[in-house]
Amino acid sequence: SGAAKAFSSAPAVGLSLARRRGLGKVGLTVSLGALVVTAFTGAHKRGPSRALHLASGAALVGFSLWHHALYGKPAAKTRENDL
Repeated sequence: SGAAKAFSSAPAVGLSLARRRGLGKVGLTVSLGALVVTAFTGAHKRGPSRALHLASGAALVGFSLWHHALYGKPAAKTRENDL
């Protein structure tokens, strides 16, 4: 979609596509880890753990969208490619 294309071409001065993909995966891993840890340390209560839990959940969604945008649609197969 147009939004995904614009999102993937966000300012990333000096970073290769492979580097951006790697950073996206690291972001996914860290935000998911924070989400799991805060879930077990009292995210149901008010306080910093809950705020961190909500922020890491939002970060996970953001990194998921970014990760998805970095991987474009695969090239359409044509008869020439099959030869």
